[in-house]
Amino acid sequence: MRAKLVLFVFLILVSTAMAQALPFTNEQASSGEAVYNEHCAECHGQNLMKQGYPDLAGNKFTNKWSGKSLDELYFIISTTMPQGHPGSLAKKDYLDVTAYILQQNDYKASGEALGPDNMQNAVLAQATEPNSSGHGMNSSSSETDKTEETASENSSEQSSENAGSSSDQGQDASAPKTLSLSGPNQDQLNAASDSSDSWLFYNHGYSGERHSSLDQINTDNVIDLQRSCTYDFDELGGFQGTPQVYQGVMFVTFMNKTVALDASNCELIWEYDYTTVSPVVLETNRGVALYDGKVIRGTPDAHLIALDINTGNLIWNVPVEDSSLGYFLSSAPIVWNDMVFIGDAGADWGIKGKMYAFDVNNGSKIWEFDVIPTGDQAGADTWQSADSTSTGGGSMWTSYTLDKDAELLYISVGNPAPDFAAEYRPGDNLYTDSVIVLNANSGELEHYYQQIPNDDKDYDTAAAPVIYQQDGTKMVSVATKAGYLFTYNDETQEELYRVPLITVENQDEPVTEEGIRVCPNWSGGSQWSGPSYMDGTLFVNMVDWCGTATLNEVRYVKQQLYLGGAMELEPNANAVGVTSAVDAASGEIKWQFKRQGTRIVGGITTTDGGLVLTGDMLGNFYALNAEDGSLLYMDNIDNAPIGGGISTYSIDDTQYLAVAAGNSSRGATGVTAMPARIVIYSLR
Repeated sequence: MRAKLVLFVFLILVSTAMAQALPFTNEQASSGEAVYNEHCAECHGQNLMKQGYPDLAGNKFTNKWSGKSLDELYFIISTTMPQGHPGSLAKKDYLDVTAYILQQNDYKASGEALGPDNMQNAVLAQATEPNSSGHGMNSSSSETDKTEETASENSSEQSSENAGSSSDQGQDASAPKTLSLSGPNQDQLNAASDSSDSWLFYNHGYSGERHSSLDQINTDNVIDLQRSCTYDFDELGGFQGTPQVYQGVMFVTFMNKTVALDASNCELIWEYDYTTVSPVVLETNRGVALYDGKVIRGTPDAHLIALDINTGNLIWNVPVEDSSLGYFLSSAPIVWNDMVFIGDAGADWGIKGKMYAFDVNNGSKIWEFDVIPTGDQAGADTWQSADSTSTGGGSMWTSYTLDKDAELLYISVGNPAPDFAAEYRPGDNLYTDSVIVLNANSGELEHYYQQIPNDDKDYDTAAAPVIYQQDGTKMVSVATKAGYLFTYNDETQEELYRVPLITVENQDEPVTEEGIRVCPNWSGGSQWSGPSYMDGTLFVNMVDWCGTATLNEVRYVKQQLYLGGAMELEPNANAVGVTSAVDAASGEIKWQFKRQGTRIVGGITTTDGGLVLTGDMLGNFYALNAEDGSLLYMDNIDNAPIGGGISTYSIDDTQYLAVAAGNSSRGATGVTAMPARIVIYSLR
């Protein structure tokens, strides 16, 4: 009887949804199709659904907008699109393209033209039958209705050995290699910075130095590099991690996928596909933590999961936050003394960020730290409007740095929210745009360095800092999206210097409704990749690129960008990728390598062979001379944008370089989307 009642209610809901007419005309939708094809299809695809970008049709779209007003949908479209040039279209174009999106989701045209007077009272229901384009909607989504137990059970069955394709020396994935790894253990993690046979962390070691002692490939013979193998993944979207290697096995992550490859020949060993159980706003993932036979990573629906390092089978799955509020976990966690450290991301969607420690054995929470303090917490008085803290922002985007001897955890915290409307959240807005230093055992605040108080231009401190000894003094350096390299004496907490490595313009001027030109724009500076440190020199990647920041209405719409303004980017041809060498003691710029018309955003790696390794968004992989920045070697990786880092390691006395190429995240404007790939190089 209950089943019949449920079915009856379901049919009523279906009938109601399909009967819904919304205020737009078929003529508007027809005009909107032309607008969409010209300004939107490149990112979102001809059928409004393209991997790596938010769906504008189908279950994900209708579930996201169900119960929200048409006015909210129009507000998001008109203030955040097109990518890189928000608000640049005519009002009629935005109305028409909104009508087209509604039509493609099977909503019926009422015959009343869509306009500002009839949006607020129109609430979106869910269409239920596929239209002629095959988009199709359901009254509920299995993705959002699954229980956590079901997700865990289903996910454990999803390890696969037969996906993707390898070329060059890659072997047939139908005969997977059998692994019998038990580590890495704590001693191996402690020694990771000096390891030559592994690349265990996103940034190589706890200190974040991204430097290898390997020198088989050096300034004299790097010209003889050749591709050993390539593994192509059927994946579009963000690909911004650094390939991590342990005992000859490479671990790579995507939005939901985790892959293990043979690090010498690109042979697929295992693959795990995670199934999200709640809404997702961004799908970028930057890597894993490896420890005690486990591969640990965050998910786009804000879960923390552990996989068996040998099989890819799920060991445990812990929900961290409610992803329907914009939370996700994009950063590569680190492990120390049986604790996994990871923090929330999602500031640009109005979250209230936290940093966490979890038990590596079962995922239970050990401590948490609020990066947006409230009440009697230290720093709460820097939010003069207490109401603004509920959506205050603060993302942990990339990875973390640890002083294992002092037992201190160094965490870069991103921008406050809303991004541009600083007057909505008066005060310095701690601990956004900061490096916070926590007691790794307890999560208590030791000290902090704020780079930009009350940020109104989305100048995140996003990349992890690097810690190092300079003339016997412990130093901390961090690069930011504002275009500066900041360096501090960590013993006295004194700022030693902040040096601009690219054009800096109007950063102290407030954003206005008329708009203000700023340099860099929010896609410039150092995005998710921090400095590499070698022998008293810091090597830093940045993008020199300007734009116009404009103030707009502050409006919170659940699961949507919470910006309070917009950033229009200057033409892609104006962007300049810059790699700089900086004296770590003085901040003096030693040399700069520049590439006009492209961006250098991926991780930078240095070696004892005198090399600086990096790549650009046109797919060019570079090896530079660390002494003077001269170009020693370049190879174009199939025009696949390089947004990830380069790792280097030795197997059987052969040094390899592994490059992550194919980054086509929604921020990768002006480049052709290419599927992700790993390319491994060695000497001829």
